[in-house]
Amino acid sequence: MKNKGIFITVEGPEGSGKSTMVREIQKWLEEVVKRPFLITKEPGSPHDNVCKNLRALMLNPENVIDSHAEIFGMMMDRCQHVNKVVRPALEEGKIVVSDRYIDSTYAYQGWGRRDGTEEALEYINFLNMKTTDNLIPDLTILMIVDPEVGLKRSLKLEFGRADRFEKEKIEFHNRLHEGFLDLFEKYKDKRNFLLIDTTDKSQSQCKSQVIDYLNTFFDNIIQSKSTTLT
Repeated sequence: MKNKGIFITVEGPEGSGKSTMVREIQKWLEEVVKRPFLITKEPGSPHDNVCKNLRALMLNPENVIDSHAEIFGMMMDRCQHVNKVVRPALEEGKIVVSDRYIDSTYAYQGWGRRDGTEEALEYINFLNMKTTDNLIPDLTILMIVDPEVGLKRSLKLEFGRADRFEKEKIEFHNRLHEGFLDLFEKYKDKRNFLLIDTTDKSQSQCKSQVIDYLNTFFDNIIQSKSTTLT
């Protein structure tokens, strides 16, 4: 089923500038595009109380969560998020921008937790497609960063200290980096990706690159949608 709206995801490891870029995209949508839009995130969409509760559960550093349970916790959040937030907005013709989506599970749970084994990645891809009913973004902006640089930048201190993923050892974050690069290489010809290495770029440089791409994307892709946005 084709959606009336446009689905954009922003992905990346800790400290890549991902959430900052979502805020810049929001400003651009408000000032330039001027079409109905929705900004959301995973885990823990601010538009759904179940998702917000799941975020607190999954990211709180006090919680020791089994690696298998972690996958299903993320999938529960995603299923709720897609069915209660993302799809309804797309069906209304809105532009939906999500800070994280299926690619984060590929990298975090597939690579960070399981070293990118073929069995793990196939399993996660299967669950991703089942929980979303095959909802693939129209565009994914993938922001990567050298793990050591990213960790120095991150530390959001949402829970008063590093969250469950931020506090992981550097080896975990090195696997994340490898996982996101693996994802890009595997799917760059099958999906619409913009890859940005933020390691040596300023926030202004990254913003300029993303907005330039979005201008072209909206000119070329949105106009080809079978149903006009309202």
